[in-house]
This record gives sequence, C-alpha cells and structure tokens, in this order.
Amino acid sequence: MSEHTKGPWKTVTPKSIDKRDLRFGYLDVGIVDLENKIIGETYGMVDTNNTRPAEANARLMAAAPELLEALKKTLEWIRRPRPDGKMNILYRDDPHKPPIFMSQIIYEAIAKAEGNK
Repeated sequence: MSEHTKGPWKTVTPKSIDKRDLRFGYLDVGIVDLENKIIGETYGMVDTNNTRPAEANARLMAAAPELLEALKKTLEWIRRPRPDGKMNILYRDDPHKPPIFMSQIIYEAIAKAEGNK
C-alpha cells in the first residue's frame, strides 16, 4: 500500500495557483502539499440547502494528515493501562446498544485512512 502525500496540507483558491495544474478547470478550492502541488480539488457542488460545501470539504481534506496523526497519538494514550488496570474510555452513541472501546472506533478510522479496511 502506498503512503499518502506528507502533510501538512492547505487549501488554496483558483486565484492563488497556476491554472495549468488544474485537472478539469472547475476548481472551487484546491488542496496543496508543502511544495504547493495540487493533491486534491473540490468543485462547485450545490447541496439541497442551496449552499456550496466545496470550501468546507477542502478544509476537511486538508486537515486529514493532522487528524490521522492525532488519532494515532490518542490511540497510543488510550491503550496505556490506567493505574487500576482498566482500559481507558468507553463510548456509547446509542443508549440501547452496549458501549464499545473508543480505541476500536479510532483503530477502524486509522485503518480506513491507511487503506487497511
């Protein structure tokens, strides 16, 4: 499995980049790496609320490397046993379902980001 482009990433507007780098030319907001090479593009989609989420989508994508690193560090912390020997942090999103270890949620998100799921 190949590695993702190293972060941090940032968002840019069409005015701030070379148009020749655009794949389709309809860019609303781009995501660039440290060398300002385009690694992602978002387009002028209009959702059912008549808003254009391209900028919000680009910000989320640009945050991905830092979010992945934060999850890895959090998972490492959660896996450390507490002084009483119990596991850290249970999570329950539905009161009718049993709680699950937060570490499982984080592990699955990391696996998905790294292409292992």
